Amino acid sequence: MTPRQFTDFHELVQRVGAEMGIRLLPDVYILQAGDGGVLNAFATRFFQKNMVILYSDVVELTRTGQTKEVEFVIAHELAHIRRNHVQKQWVVLLGSIIPFLGSAYLRACEYTCDRIAAHYLQDFRVAKQALTVLAIGGPLAKEVNKFDYLYEASRENGFIAKYSELLSTHPTLPKRIAAIATHAGEENVPVFN
Repeated sequence: MTPRQFTDFHELVQRVGAEMGIRLLPDVYILQAGDGGVLNAFATRFFQKNMVILYSDVVELTRTGQTKEVEFVIAHELAHIRRNHVQKQWVVLLGSIIPFLGSAYLRACEYTCDRIAAHYLQDFRVAKQALTVLAIGGPLAKEVNKFDYLYEASRENGFIAKYSELLSTHPTLPKRIAAIATHAGEENVPVFN
């Protein structure tokens, strides 16, 4: 993505980065994800260079009027850069010596970046909606009853669910949505164990 390639999206990333106080913005790349329909993004570092990769379906959300949700995703990934998470990968390597520690650190990083992005937007409703979009997709996210979604997810307490989360580098999206809602001071948010 450059000033001449996806100009509107490039300007969006530049604006978000400047407003977040990031002096040296990473290069941003758009990547087609397999069969399509995959909504994801990630920050990484390669040969001492920070970069953000956005799957093309995330970028396409701006074409359907979900620009604020995409702005949250961009702010989340730039928060990884700002907090130097991509440079602290050695922590994860050290954490792998102790079972589950490295993945627990990475999950904590995700919660941190969600909060930074929500703070940047100053709109917790959009932050929750953006995470819902990542969970179910752009068009259907508008139809999701968030309380029911969180409630049903909070009831999954089986061994497989707990074990897979211990190994995962990301908290489940319902947990991330609940964390944003709790941070926003919402009441009656389903509790996750």
